[in-house]
Amino acid sequence: MTRRLLVGPAIAGLLLLSFACAPRAPRVLVLGFDGLDPVAVDRMLARGELPSFARLRGEGAYGRLRSFEPMLSPILWTTIATGRTPDAHGIGHFVALDPATGQSLPVTSDLRRVRALWEILSENARTTAVVGWWATWPPEAIRGWMVSDHLAYHFLFGDGLDGGDRSVKTSPPELEARLAPLVVRPQAIGAAELAPFAAVP
Repeated sequence: MTRRLLVGPAIAGLLLLSFACAPRAPRVLVLGFDGLDPVAVDRMLARGELPSFARLRGEGAYGRLRSFEPMLSPILWTTIATGRTPDAHGIGHFVALDPATGQSLPVTSDLRRVRALWEILSENARTTAVVGWWATWPPEAIRGWMVSDHLAYHFLFGDGLDGGDRSVKTSPPELEARLAPLVVRPQAIGAAELAPFAAVP
Protein backbone atom coordinates (compact mmCIF):
# COMPACT_ATOMS: atom_id res chain seq x y z
CA MET A 1 0.00 0.00 0.00
CA THR A 2 1.38 3.43 -0.91
CA ARG A 3 1.06 4.86 2.57
CA ARG A 4 3.22 2.14 4.06
CA LEU A 5 6.01 2.78 1.58
CA LEU A 6 6.28 6.36 2.75
CA VAL A 7 7.53 5.52 6.21
CA GLY A 8 11.29 6.15 6.20
CA PRO A 9 13.91 5.79 8.91
CA ALA A 10 14.91 9.39 8.37
CA ILE A 11 11.44 10.54 9.37
CA ALA A 12 10.76 8.28 12.33
CA GLY A 13 8.39 10.68 13.99
CA LEU A 14 6.40 13.26 12.10
CA LEU A 15 5.43 15.62 14.82
CA LEU A 16 3.88 18.90 15.72
CA LEU A 17 4.97 20.44 19.02
CA SER A 18 3.14 23.47 20.27
CA PHE A 19 3.35 25.15 23.62
CA ALA A 20 2.13 28.31 25.26
CA CYS A 21 4.43 31.24 25.96
CA ALA A 22 3.86 31.33 29.71
CA PRO A 23 6.74 29.61 31.55
CA ARG A 24 4.49 27.17 33.38
CA ALA A 25 1.79 26.75 30.79
CA PRO A 26 1.06 23.16 29.74
CA ARG A 27 2.70 21.95 26.55
CA VAL A 28 1.05 19.91 23.84
CA LEU A 29 2.84 17.30 21.74
CA VAL A 30 1.16 15.75 18.72
CA LEU A 31 2.90 12.71 17.23
CA GLY A 32 1.92 11.26 13.88
CA PHE A 33 3.34 8.16 12.19
CA ASP A 34 2.47 7.97 8.52
CA GLY A 35 1.10 4.57 7.52
CA LEU A 36 1.37 3.07 11.01
CA ASP A 37 -1.09 0.20 11.41
CA PRO A 38 -3.08 0.68 14.66
CA VAL A 39 -4.05 -3.00 14.71
CA ALA A 40 -0.38 -4.01 14.69
CA VAL A 41 0.33 -1.48 17.45
CA ASP A 42 -2.49 -2.91 19.59
CA ARG A 43 -1.13 -6.44 19.16
CA MET A 44 2.40 -5.38 20.06
CA LEU A 45 1.16 -3.43 23.07
CA ALA A 46 -0.70 -6.52 24.26
CA ARG A 47 2.60 -8.43 24.07
CA GLY A 48 4.41 -5.70 26.00
CA GLU A 49 6.65 -4.85 23.05
CA LEU A 50 6.04 -1.08 22.88
CA PRO A 51 6.60 0.35 26.36
CA SER A 52 6.99 3.92 25.09
CA PHE A 53 3.72 3.73 23.18
CA ALA A 54 2.05 2.24 26.25
CA ARG A 55 3.26 5.15 28.36
CA LEU A 56 2.12 7.69 25.77
CA ARG A 57 -1.36 6.18 25.75
CA GLY A 58 -1.47 5.87 29.51
CA GLU A 59 -0.33 9.41 30.29
CA GLY A 60 -1.70 11.23 27.26
CA ALA A 61 -4.74 11.20 25.03
CA TYR A 62 -5.32 8.71 22.25
CA GLY A 63 -8.05 8.07 19.75
CA ARG A 64 -8.60 6.32 16.46
CA LEU A 65 -9.04 8.65 13.52
CA ARG A 66 -11.72 8.21 10.93
CA SER A 67 -10.30 8.56 7.47
CA PHE A 68 -11.56 8.69 3.93
CA GLU A 69 -10.50 7.72 0.45
CA PRO A 70 -8.16 8.31 -1.16
CA MET A 71 -5.81 7.71 1.75
CA LEU A 72 -3.01 9.89 0.44
CA SER A 73 -0.68 11.36 3.04
CA PRO A 74 -0.69 15.06 2.03
CA ILE A 75 -4.50 15.05 1.98
CA LEU A 76 -4.87 13.42 5.39
CA TRP A 77 -2.14 15.37 7.14
CA THR A 78 -3.51 18.66 5.84
CA THR A 79 -6.98 17.66 7.02
CA ILE A 80 -5.57 17.02 10.50
CA ALA A 81 -3.68 20.34 10.51
CA THR A 82 -6.64 22.40 9.33
CA GLY A 83 -9.72 20.54 10.52
CA ARG A 84 -11.12 20.97 7.02
CA THR A 85 -11.95 18.52 4.25
CA PRO A 86 -9.86 18.33 1.06
CA ASP A 87 -12.39 20.28 -0.99
CA ALA A 88 -11.96 23.15 1.49
CA HIS A 89 -8.22 23.02 2.19
CA GLY A 90 -7.19 22.43 -1.43
CA ILE A 91 -4.61 19.65 -1.06
CA GLY A 92 -5.80 16.74 -3.18
CA HIS A 93 -2.81 14.55 -4.04
CA PHE A 94 0.95 14.07 -3.75
CA VAL A 95 1.38 16.18 -6.87
CA ALA A 96 -0.33 19.12 -8.55
CA LEU A 97 -0.22 20.47 -12.08
CA ASP A 98 1.84 23.56 -12.71
CA PRO A 99 -0.61 25.85 -14.55
CA ALA A 100 2.22 27.43 -16.53
CA THR A 101 3.85 24.23 -17.81
CA GLY A 102 1.27 21.48 -17.23
CA GLN A 103 4.01 19.52 -15.45
CA SER A 104 3.22 17.44 -12.36
CA LEU A 105 5.07 18.82 -9.36
CA PRO A 106 5.09 17.84 -5.68
CA VAL A 107 2.25 19.50 -3.80
CA THR A 108 3.30 22.61 -1.88
CA SER A 109 2.10 24.56 1.13
CA ASP A 110 1.20 27.41 -1.23
CA LEU A 111 -1.76 25.35 -2.44
CA ARG A 112 -3.37 25.17 0.99
CA ARG A 113 -6.38 27.50 1.00
CA VAL A 114 -7.12 27.64 4.73
CA ARG A 115 -5.12 28.30 7.88
CA ALA A 116 -3.30 25.46 9.58
CA LEU A 117 -3.03 24.92 13.33
CA TRP A 118 0.45 26.45 13.46
CA GLU A 119 -0.81 29.65 11.85
CA ILE A 120 -3.66 29.95 14.33
CA LEU A 121 -1.27 29.35 17.23
CA SER A 122 1.19 31.93 15.90
CA GLU A 123 -1.60 34.50 15.54
CA ASN A 124 -2.44 33.90 19.19
CA ALA A 125 1.14 34.40 20.46
CA ARG A 126 1.86 30.69 20.85
CA THR A 127 5.24 29.27 19.92
CA THR A 128 5.14 26.23 17.67
CA ALA A 129 7.61 23.73 16.22
CA VAL A 130 6.50 21.72 13.19
CA VAL A 131 8.75 18.92 11.95
CA GLY A 132 8.27 16.80 8.83
CA TRP A 133 4.56 17.49 8.39
CA TRP A 134 3.31 16.61 4.92
CA ALA A 135 2.81 19.49 2.45
CA THR A 136 4.71 22.08 4.50
CA TRP A 137 7.19 23.02 1.78
CA PRO A 138 8.04 25.78 1.24
CA PRO A 139 8.14 26.36 5.00
CA GLU A 140 6.00 29.12 6.43
CA ALA A 141 7.23 31.91 8.67
CA ILE A 142 5.59 31.15 12.00
CA ARG A 143 6.17 32.04 15.62
CA GLY A 144 8.67 29.26 16.21
CA TRP A 145 10.28 26.77 13.85
CA MET A 146 9.22 24.76 10.83
CA VAL A 147 11.17 21.89 9.31
CA SER A 148 9.37 21.12 6.07
CA ASP A 149 8.79 17.66 4.64
CA HIS A 150 11.51 18.32 2.05
CA LEU A 151 14.49 18.46 4.41
CA ALA A 152 15.02 14.71 4.58
CA TYR A 153 14.48 11.96 2.02
CA HIS A 154 11.43 12.57 -0.16
CA PHE A 155 10.19 9.80 -2.42
CA LEU A 156 9.23 12.25 -5.17
CA PHE A 157 12.81 13.49 -5.44
CA GLY A 158 15.00 10.74 -4.10
CA ASP A 159 16.72 13.39 -2.01
CA GLY A 160 14.75 16.14 -0.34
CA LEU A 161 17.80 18.35 0.09
CA ASP A 162 18.30 18.65 -3.65
CA GLY A 163 14.71 18.46 -4.88
CA GLY A 164 12.59 21.33 -6.09
CA ASP A 165 13.38 24.82 -7.29
CA ARG A 166 13.29 26.55 -3.91
CA SER A 167 16.23 25.64 -1.73
CA VAL A 168 14.95 26.77 1.68
CA LYS A 169 13.63 23.81 3.66
CA THR A 170 13.25 25.34 7.12
CA SER A 171 11.96 28.43 8.83
CA PRO A 172 13.99 30.26 9.92
CA PRO A 173 16.32 29.40 7.00
CA GLU A 174 19.44 29.20 9.19
CA LEU A 175 17.94 26.21 11.01
CA GLU A 176 18.65 24.06 7.95
CA ALA A 177 22.43 24.22 8.38
CA ARG A 178 22.10 22.95 11.95
CA LEU A 179 19.87 20.05 10.94
CA ALA A 180 21.57 18.98 7.70
CA PRO A 181 24.19 16.77 9.45
CA LEU A 182 21.34 14.80 11.04
CA VAL A 183 19.71 13.88 7.73
CA VAL A 184 20.27 10.23 6.79
CA ARG A 185 20.15 9.25 3.13
CA PRO A 186 18.60 5.88 2.20
CA GLN A 187 21.89 4.67 0.70
CA ALA A 188 23.57 5.26 4.07
CA ILE A 189 21.24 2.85 5.87
CA GLY A 190 22.76 -0.60 6.18
CA ALA A 191 22.10 -3.82 8.06
CA ALA A 192 23.39 -2.41 11.34
CA GLU A 193 20.94 0.49 11.24
CA LEU A 194 18.02 -1.78 10.30
CA ALA A 195 18.77 -4.53 12.82
CA PRO A 196 16.86 -2.96 15.75
CA PHE A 197 13.72 -2.75 13.60
CA ALA A 198 13.77 -5.80 11.33
CA ALA A 199 15.41 -9.17 10.83
CA VAL A 200 18.16 -8.49 8.31
CA PRO A 201 19.71 -11.50 6.52
